[in-house]
Amino acid sequence: MDEYDIAFVEAAHEHGFICERLDLESYVGDVIDEIFKRIRDSSGVIALLNDNNPNVFLEVGYAMASNTPVILLAHKDHDVAFDLKSQNRQTYGRIAELRRDLTKLIGDLKQQGTLV
Repeated sequence: MDEYDIAFVEAAHEHGFICERLDLESYVGDVIDEIFKRIRDSSGVIALLNDNNPNVFLEVGYAMASNTPVILLAHKDHDVAFDLKSQNRQTYGRIAELRRDLTKLIGDLKQQGTLV
């Protein structure tokens, strides 16, 4: 996924954060338990809404319920699911644009104390 490799990881690292995808990590035990643990222990969650992926919706809902900051992202040509239309989200056209805007957003949220 270009968004993850080119934009998410680089934007997070720019501000001293580690960006993880559980499907690329080693762990033992139940996947849902591990996802929820990592969300609870994280500074924030970046969620890409492009594919209307039910797994992403579960993770976003859990993060919101856990008061973990969530950055919602969607390609400008993608129709966001009804339940998330009222939420603040960043849209992008090109990956380079996403990387630039996400780097700025993470920096702003870190400076505000939202991401620690």
